[in-house]
Amino acid sequence: MDLDILLEKLKEVLMSVVPVVAVVLLLNFTLTPLGGEMLARLLIGALFIIVGLTIFLFGVDIGITPIGNQMGKTIARSGSLRLLILAGLGLGFFISAAEPDLHILAGQVASVTAG
Repeated sequence: MDLDILLEKLKEVLMSVVPVVAVVLLLNFTLTPLGGEMLARLLIGALFIIVGLTIFLFGVDIGITPIGNQMGKTIARSGSLRLLILAGLGLGFFISAAEPDLHILAGQVASVTAG
């Protein structure tokens, strides 16, 4: 079963990464050559992205997703609208606070809008 999940994640990652690499390779051989060293870096980086993202998504699927599913079932079964709203707001706050991209975006918006 775990092997099936791993292969599914590998397929998802390949479907995401291969088109980008193909476009870069097409541009490399037609319009803007990258050079041998840069092309090798691209291909090695793409391989590392494929392996790393596959392992990461596999870990998410077997580790974090079941926790989220169980939390969702428990909150939904409680029948309490107050608990549902508090859990949604609490999780939303903690996820937003933990996401560094949102902090960067907030800083950029503040600099563009003068504060």
